[in-house]
Amino acid sequence: GAKWITPSAIKNGGVCIFEKEFHLPSKPMQARLIVCGLGFYDGKINAKRVDGYYFKPNFTDYKKRTEPSLTEGNDYFAVYNTYDVTELLCEGQNTMQFRVAGGFYNNTDKRDAPNWKYGDERLIFALTAQCEDGTHTIVSDESCLSAVLKTKSTLFLGDRVACTESVRTL
Repeated sequence: GAKWITPSAIKNGGVCIFEKEFHLPSKPMQARLIVCGLGFYDGKINAKRVDGYYFKPNFTDYKKRTEPSLTEGNDYFAVYNTYDVTELLCEGQNTMQFRVAGGFYNNTDKRDAPNWKYGDERLIFALTAQCEDGTHTIVSDESCLSAVLKTKSTLFLGDRVACTESVRTL
């Protein structure tokens, strides 16, 4: 049931923020988060990072695959990450937040290939929490809040801050 999400007001090179609030009836006994970001992403649950790594996902070649031995029925390939987030969740209200920047997916500053762009940054995730009353699944969908910061973040030239304003949409 998870859906790819991207802000409607995305600007070339902007940093996207996605946020999802959800309620759990009890502290989970076990919880797993699966995330795929098209562009580099960073995730937090209840203001704590899901891991200590940067520049996720690993290098991905987003070009369409044409060799049958590589495609196995899929023309494209994207890397995803899985996290044990049990300790980050609590009973009651919880918040997940992700930031996504261009990375290898939407890069406009590579000198030898200035049009190295496969589309706008986007994200998909699914959180499965095993609670006392059963399994709860929280997914990316239209209910996620999104914003685009005026901070520009590119793969080779880094981050440039224009101002601190953002645009929030549903």
